[in-house]
Amino acid sequence: MFKEYGVKLQLRDARVSTKIGHATREKLGLDIAAQVKKKGGNKKFDWQRWNTKVFPRLFGQPDALKYPPEVVAVVMSLLYDTIRTDPEQAVADLVEFNRASLERRNSFQAEQDDELDDLDDELDDDLDDDLSDELDDEASDELDDDLDEELDEDLEEDE
Repeated sequence: MFKEYGVKLQLRDARVSTKIGHATREKLGLDIAAQVKKKGGNKKFDWQRWNTKVFPRLFGQPDALKYPPEVVAVVMSLLYDTIRTDPEQAVADLVEFNRASLERRNSFQAEQDDELDDLDDELDDDLDDDLSDELDDEASDELDDDLDEELDEDLEEDE
């Protein structure tokens, strides 16, 4: 595949590990962000710092975890009752969390794209209306000019 398309496909275990990494980073990040917000004060949760500095120190990068995915999943099961304690089940729970999260993000992106398309359509309609109004005004002005000329000619003939 690499020679033909220039890409290398991840093996299943690597894909699962990456999903565990992303799910862990997001779930912990959301939890910490909610607690920081609830606590109040002048501290704010910085997603950029969490994603690039804090999480990598704890677990590594989502696609290159420091620990086996089963270990990360069991640690997460100790923190959250929504993740079962059996390693295989914990992995499955985090993979499902990652799938649902990706679905939410894609849905949100699709909604934003639809809103942008609607706004684009409205702007196009407004532009079309403006152009139509301008053309109507020009046509009306030309018609007025033509009528004025005809009226002038009629008046000249009557004199």
